[in-house]
Amino acid sequence: GKVNDDFGRACHDNNVTISISTYPININTEAIERKAREHKVYLVYDEVKEKSYHSAFTKRTMGKWHLDLKGRQNYAMSFFLCLYGSTGGCVTLREGKIFTCFTAAHIKFFNKKFNKNLEITDKDYVDIYKINNVKEIHDFLSKPFPFCRYCMPLKHSFHAWAATKGEITEWV
Repeated sequence: GKVNDDFGRACHDNNVTISISTYPININTEAIERKAREHKVYLVYDEVKEKSYHSAFTKRTMGKWHLDLKGRQNYAMSFFLCLYGSTGGCVTLREGKIFTCFTAAHIKFFNKKFNKNLEITDKDYVDIYKINNVKEIHDFLSKPFPFCRYCMPLKHSFHAWAATKGEITEWV
């Protein structure tokens, strides 16, 4: 979609960095770069790399986040063991809601694709239209949330970068 001027000004005024994924998707990066320059917004490209200790090159990798479809995991333990959750590394804004975790933010697509019902409740995100101050966001991001019961962070792994095959085995 188009980046409107209000969004660009808000990013600039609040020192927001825009991070574009290097997944093989079709987006107009030239237009995004132009808007970022126009509004003096910092823009980075987010590429996941794994250093090889046996050679001087890096190779592109992607993570496999294992899910427990029955949600039987200890959600607090999953949160604190998560590579990203407890460090706030994957904060995602989607449809006016701030999620600590990109998986939780996008689980509706997984549910639809695989006919599952991994539940998101109002305790799994902060609604930006219902908060009173930024402290509420910080408090939320620093604590485990119920959706973490579906994650198995000790099984998370990395593998060679590749397009998805659209199979549930890529997640469980």
